[in-house]
Amino acid sequence: MEIPTQREDIKALQGVHIFHFPISNCSQRVRIAASEKGIAWISHIVDLTRDEHTTPEYLRLNPKGLVPVLVHDGRTHVESNDIIKYLDETFPGARLHPDSAADLAFVEQSIASSSGAQSAMKLLSHEFLFKPKALKSPEKLRAFETTDADPALVDFHREFTAGKGFSAERIQAAISDIGDRFCQLETRLGDTEWLSGPAYGLADISWLVNAYRLRLMDYPFERFPRMKSWLSRAMARPSFKTGIRNFEPASARLAFAGYTAMRKFRGNSIRHYSAADHDSVAGPHR
Repeated sequence: MEIPTQREDIKALQGVHIFHFPISNCSQRVRIAASEKGIAWISHIVDLTRDEHTTPEYLRLNPKGLVPVLVHDGRTHVESNDIIKYLDETFPGARLHPDSAADLAFVEQSIASSSGAQSAMKLLSHEFLFKPKALKSPEKLRAFETTDADPALVDFHREFTAGKGFSAERIQAAISDIGDRFCQLETRLGDTEWLSGPAYGLADISWLVNAYRLRLMDYPFERFPRMKSWLSRAMARPSFKTGIRNFEPASARLAFAGYTAMRKFRGNSIRHYSAADHDSVAGPHR
C-alpha cells in the first residue's frame, strides 16, 4: 500500500530502500521476496529494542510506527503483504504468483489469512520469545506512553507489561487462532507442493515467516505433518538464508532456545498451552 511521502530526504531516494528490523517477521517477509526476485536494495535498520520506530522522524515515514517500509524511487509503501505483491508486480525475475485462477484465489485468501494472524503472532512472539527483553520497566512504559506511537501499540505494551505477560485465556485464544489457520493450510498441502500452487510464491513467503517464528517457540508441528514438511522445504531455499538467517543474530537464536527450554522445563511453554487447547476444543487439528 502506497502512502504519502512526507519527508524530503525520503522523496530524494533513488532505487529500492527497505527500512526494517532484523528479527521482525514482517521485515523477513519483504527481504525473502526481494531475494526471490533478485532485487538489489539498500538496508536501513530501525532498532525496535530502542524504540526507534516511535521517534518523530520515523513516524513521519510511517505514521503507524511499524516496520518494514519500502521506498522505491522516493515513493513509500507499507504493510508487508502489500509490499511483496508490489515487488512481484513491479520487478522482473521469478514470478511469485500462480497462473491458474483457482491457485491465485487461494493465494489471495491465504495472504489475507496471514495478515489476519499478525495479532496472534505478535502476542505469542512476545510471550514465548521476546518476554525477557520486551517487558518494560514502569519508567520505560511511561516514556513509551508519551511518544506519538500508534495507540494500539501503546495499549499492547501496557497490557503486556502490567500483567508481566499475557493471561492464559489470551494465549490460548491466539494458539487456537493459529491452529484454525494451519488447518486450512494443511488441507491445501494435500493437493499441491507449495501453498501458492505448483511453484513457490507469495503465499509461501507470507506464511513462512510465521511458521518459522512458531518453530523457534517449539510449536507442536507434528499435528500438521504437511505443514512441517513444507516448512523444511521452504527453509532449504536460498532466500531463507538471505532473507532471515543472514540478518538473525546468533545471540538471538541462543536466547530464544534458552528461554524456550526454560519454559518447557517449567511447564508453561507453547506446547503446554497448545495441549490445553487441544484437550478443550474438538476438531480435526486439535
